[in-house]
Parts: sequence; structure tokens; C-alpha cells
Amino acid sequence: MASLSELIKEIGDENVTVQALHSCMESAQYNKGLTTIKFKTDGLGATDLVNDKKTALIVWMDADRFNEALAKFKG
Repeated sequence: MASLSELIKEIGDENVTVQALHSCMESAQYNKGLTTIKFKTDGLGATDLVNDKKTALIVWMDADRFNEALAKFKG
């Protein structure tokens, strides 16, 4: 499997959008060792997943490292 950066490079930055889950999350519920997260997005329409027009990849990372990296880009 390719690394995340290799995968995005192959797809092309212009074909990838990013949405921080913590900023669009409506709720999170923990039950029997699993967490169900409900969120809203404007990144795709209701039929985009059904018609294989878009797919998604969830990437988990340390929040402090994310914020530090993001701050570097905001400069």
C-alpha cells in the first residue's frame, strides 16, 4: 500500500478536498467498544457515494501535531 502522501500525489492535489471531522461533527456515541460519529459535509451529494463518483478516507492523527502543522501553513 502506498503512503498517504504518495496516494494524494498520484490522485493530484487539485482532485482532493479536506474537511476536518472535528469541525463538522454533529455527535459521537460510544457503545460496546465502538464510536459512531455523525457529521455533515458539503463535500459530496447524497448520491455521489452510491454512484461511485466520490469516495472518502478517514485519517486519524494526533490533534496537537495537526494544529502545529496547520499553524505553519497559516503563517
